[in-house]
Amino acid sequence: MREIGRRGVERFELELPARMAVLSETGDRPSLCPVTLKTKNISSSGAFFATDQLLGSGTLLDIDLTLPFSRKENGIEKKSTVRVKGEVVRVVPGGLAVRFARQYRITPG
Repeated sequence: MREIGRRGVERFELELPARMAVLSETGDRPSLCPVTLKTKNISSSGAFFATDQLLGSGTLLDIDLTLPFSRKENGIEKKSTVRVKGEVVRVVPGGLAVRFARQYRITPG
């Protein structure tokens, strides 16, 4: 299901596998080991991630989202991903909201 939120963008109830790493204070490299989790909902401006990770508002992240389609190459399934940086904007029990940076990179499978 989709809805238009208070931010004026469509938000989709969509569970996408994701890999998230906390970036250093300068935002240039991961400072902690990545964790695997899933989105609960997503839009062009951000996503809500279901997690018990304790991250504070303002934490900078490097995120890989696995898209729900793939292709086979030489009998091996290859999944496409979107890599984007983000910032934690809200933390609630069971999850956190992340605002995406405007730049992203799509890597075909």
